[in-house]
Amino acid sequence: MSAAWAAADSPLRWAALVFLWMAVNYLHRFDSVDPAAMPRGARRSRTANLALRGLVAAVAAAWLAGPGVERVILAAAAALGSVALPLLRSRASMDGATLLRSIRPEMELAVNAAFVVGSAPFVLGGHVVSGAAAGGTAEGSRAAVALLAAAGVVFLVRGGTHVVRGVLEKSDTALPSVADQTSVRHGSTIGNLEQFLVFALAVGGQFGALGLVVAAKGLVRAAEWRDRTLLEYFLVGTLASVTLALVVGLLVRAAVLAWW
Repeated sequence: MSAAWAAADSPLRWAALVFLWMAVNYLHRFDSVDPAAMPRGARRSRTANLALRGLVAAVAAAWLAGPGVERVILAAAAALGSVALPLLRSRASMDGATLLRSIRPEMELAVNAAFVVGSAPFVLGGHVVSGAAAGGTAEGSRAAVALLAAAGVVFLVRGGTHVVRGVLEKSDTALPSVADQTSVRHGSTIGNLEQFLVFALAVGGQFGALGLVVAAKGLVRAAEWRDRTLLEYFLVGTLASVTLALVVGLLVRAAVLAWW
């Protein structure tokens, strides 16, 4: 155990909590199919997956939170949130769940923002701005920034896909036909790479290069713009993807400026 961790470095503990939250919710692909349509064995496996997810999130939060009642509150919030996310996605994918589908991207963002922001006072003790004021060491603060950056990447790769798809569905610009699923997969891969580049440039403060990334993608896919459906899909998906990556990158950059 490092000296920073042994000293109960609060920025490092909070960053570790944020990373574990993202890992629990996004490193394991969770099938959002309606449970009623699953075979019985698959439903049992899904229930066990949910229970394990909630348990891991609760244990991680209890380990990293402050002493006393704060530990109980944060563990309960982590378990509830980690179970609620896949359940809400499942409900949103069901026929008739029009309301949940309409707020799918907001729902994904709100649950994550509520936990990340809400957990900060429990772990940082109210000293959110300065790593030194929060009892952090130089070693711990740098490790905290690295963990927050890793958490941002994990969220963008999987959570960002949920958000962007939700925005496309809300705007009626998603590609619904089976024939277009190859384009959807390719678009998702390109979008993930685009998000990573925008995120890295935002964290590094290289804002002038952001336009080059978007412009290069537009030039590569310019031949598809004759199809209005593909054009709208490209524009809405790109704007949603870039905006999300830019916001997450700016949040991590704020931690870099405060703690590095």
